[in-house]
Amino acid sequence: MRLLMTAYRHAHNSDGQLCQDMLTPLLPVALRLLPDDRAELVLSSLRACEIRATLAGAAPGPADVESSFRRWLPRLQAVPEQLAILYADAWHSAMSIGEPALAEALAGAYLNAQLAQASSSTPRDVVHRDRALKLLSSFVERCYGQPSPALFDRLEQRLALSLPPDASPMLLLQRGRSVALRRLGRAQEAWLLIDAAYQLAKSSLRADEVVIAWLASERSMALKELGQIDEAYAAQQAVLAFWQSQGQSPVRVARAATNLSLLALARGDLDAVLRHADLADAETWSDAPSSDPLRREAVPALAAREIALLHRGDATALQRLRLVLEPMGPSYFELNFALEELLLGAERLQDKGTVSWALHALQDHLRLLTGPLQGERALWYQIESRLHPEQAMEATSRALALAATGRAPAQEALVLFDTAHRLPAKDGALAVALYKRGIQAQQRSRQGQRPAELQRASLARFEPYLRAYVVSLLDQGRLKEAEQALDYLQDEEIGSFSRRRRQVQGPSAWLPTMRPNEQEWNRRLDEIGADLLAAAEPMEQQIAAQLPLPDLAAVQAPYAAAALSQAAQRSRVLLSQDLLASSETASEQLPAQLRADEAVLRYFVRPQSVEVLMQLPGQPPTHLALHATRAQLARQIMQLRQNLERADPAALPLLQQLHQQLLEPLRKQFANAAVGVERLSIQSDDLLRYLPWAALHDGERFLVEDYVLAQRGASSQASAASRSTPAGRGAALGVGTTQAHGRHASLPGVAKELAALRAHTGATVLQDAAFNQQSLTRALRQEPRLVHLASHFTLDPAGPQRSALLLGDGSTLSLSELSLLHWTGVELAVLSACDTALNDDASREQGQGLNGLAATLQDAGVRQVLATQWRVSDSAAAEWISQFYATLPPAAIDKALFDPELLAQAQRAWLQLHRHDSGVHPHFWAAYSWYQ
Repeated sequence: MRLLMTAYRHAHNSDGQLCQDMLTPLLPVALRLLPDDRAELVLSSLRACEIRATLAGAAPGPADVESSFRRWLPRLQAVPEQLAILYADAWHSAMSIGEPALAEALAGAYLNAQLAQASSSTPRDVVHRDRALKLLSSFVERCYGQPSPALFDRLEQRLALSLPPDASPMLLLQRGRSVALRRLGRAQEAWLLIDAAYQLAKSSLRADEVVIAWLASERSMALKELGQIDEAYAAQQAVLAFWQSQGQSPVRVARAATNLSLLALARGDLDAVLRHADLADAETWSDAPSSDPLRREAVPALAAREIALLHRGDATALQRLRLVLEPMGPSYFELNFALEELLLGAERLQDKGTVSWALHALQDHLRLLTGPLQGERALWYQIESRLHPEQAMEATSRALALAATGRAPAQEALVLFDTAHRLPAKDGALAVALYKRGIQAQQRSRQGQRPAELQRASLARFEPYLRAYVVSLLDQGRLKEAEQALDYLQDEEIGSFSRRRRQVQGPSAWLPTMRPNEQEWNRRLDEIGADLLAAAEPMEQQIAAQLPLPDLAAVQAPYAAAALSQAAQRSRVLLSQDLLASSETASEQLPAQLRADEAVLRYFVRPQSVEVLMQLPGQPPTHLALHATRAQLARQIMQLRQNLERADPAALPLLQQLHQQLLEPLRKQFANAAVGVERLSIQSDDLLRYLPWAALHDGERFLVEDYVLAQRGASSQASAASRSTPAGRGAALGVGTTQAHGRHASLPGVAKELAALRAHTGATVLQDAAFNQQSLTRALRQEPRLVHLASHFTLDPAGPQRSALLLGDGSTLSLSELSLLHWTGVELAVLSACDTALNDDASREQGQGLNGLAATLQDAGVRQVLATQWRVSDSAAAEWISQFYATLPPAAIDKALFDPELLAQAQRAWLQLHRHDSGVHPHFWAAYSWYQ
């Protein structure tokens, strides 16, 4: 078989005539090895090669379909299963070119004969009846993947005259119809159809396990389209296990593994994507090109694997993704999302060649698989505006009108963001309006159930545009709106980490405030979209009546063209008029809950500078641009982190440089405050999240010696929720492990930490074997005000599933699982062994996991978090934490008065105690950050 497949692959990659010449001698071998799927593949490929050699690239006509059928009929007379496949090929080939009469002429008699045998009620005909049902199942199965529901409707009419609904061919027919409906975006119809077939099969004595497995597989993919990802994933896992247990062919195993990789990508489980894609890869001859028919089974999985690696920061995955996609035709409907990811990845990595290829490929795909008034067609016109600048205004107007229908909100957001991003600086007001509308569309896309929309709404897609939105606001001096945009950006970054596995994300607590002229602009655009949507409904009924799905590209009825042209004319007027050029300014209200002695500093890192929005007590926001490039900061912070973890004295000069760059210009402004500034609330961005702000040094003193510092770690939604929750009724809880477990070293100092906690707060303590998931769950139900976790905690920027807390019994609890525990009432969570080491590639690392940790716990109910930014030696951590609790005033526990000033007091006391010894190094005391 391996020799057969090797020869087959060489032949398949040749031109039609050479392929035919090479495969013809293999025909007897393939016939002898049937029913192996790979032998069937050789036969199918040989038929395709003959057609390629005959047509030389032209589309087949009725005569070509018939001549190919007649040529193969005598070859396969002795192989009933292959004969059924041949008749099925003739049937759907004729139907796909609009020749139902030819389909009947070629395959009608065969269908009639098999149906007559399959419906026989004579007991002595049982063997013939079972064989006929099997052959009809092969016939129906061969039509699987065809794009036209009408083809299946016609076939069902034929079969239903002779077969009961629970006969295998009838059940498998629903599988094919479900796929065709999914391709048309009719997910609810597909689900109702396939679920009914699956339930019927399970309750029937006629259906065998193989048929049930096929139906279960398609049912899980229909569930995926409805947003029920976890249920779909579990069902597909069962299908894969069944195929593997039955020793089934590579094709079936590969299909299940491919489906699982797509489901895992929708779940955000990148590890599972890679695992399932590797299996699909191995089952489909990993050295074969993706154009190979067997290899095509794994193409969506291979694309998902490269997308997952791109999300992990592997830039080399971009070219591999392109190599996977290049051989595939635009009608391969599973690849729409992959093409979008390729385009956005190429733009992020500034790969102009791949951007150009992806634009053309995606446009071909959208042209073929979307109707003229579908919301997704907006992206086609947006690409058109980029490929043909001379037609940019007309194409952009059409894209905007289609996007305004609101039918594909994630793609609408992409169109709006891209349009705003490409406007010249003089159109800044229009760009802001487009960005704001794009954010609204992004949030709407998270309210639906479709996983495709949820995937397209991710921060990874939109972050460059959201950052450009902040820049646009800063450039126009719209500082209050820029503050709100920075808060939203941070919420998005936190959400991308801490809520990565949520299948349905609710809308953000914040949507951009619209000025009156922006509200009027949006109202007019909404009217355009509503009118176009009303015109789309009768057009789509016409599209649904077409035969094969590729005919969507040809449906250009005058009604649709006229409706879109009229809508585009209205949106073009809206783009060009001066409605948004008003000089009106938004109210610059002071932020709520700003203390009289507090300054709020919002940092925003750009490639060539660092922007700061500073809010001083009693004053409007101030914008300052600091002279520090991102590349320079990456080098400094990477070196600083290494020096801090090693307690290297070389850290001090770097801390002084960073203070001079990031704080000194701001501190000069503090003199303008009505009241002296004593507290700094810092919202870090990008690499600055890895900065120990308390340790920045002005040449004489550390920053914490002058100011109380807190990081703005939680999302606005989480902060509001935790503030409104009353403090817990319990006192304090301490949990930790001192023992070594696997790769995790022992932590003998934890015993000292927990003893100090118990001595100074009367805490309940769970240590070592007593610290497990069940005991932690029970203890949190008591709603302690303070929770101290002293164990190894690995925080991975890849997400909450790869971030885990080591429990005392040697098991682990992922951050996702941790967030599901009862944290209500916890005023302060202290994580004293957190490991958040900077990745080796600091150019891409953005520290989202640091804020993600605090936000995850705060989403779960914790009000504030005290966590370490790097690994501190066990003994030093025990000494510092013991002193922290020793200086904790009783009222902090009794009245839940937890404030970042407690951290500042402890750090100052430490510095006073160790001013003249090695303990003064920030390694020992500055790793601790307070997140509010």
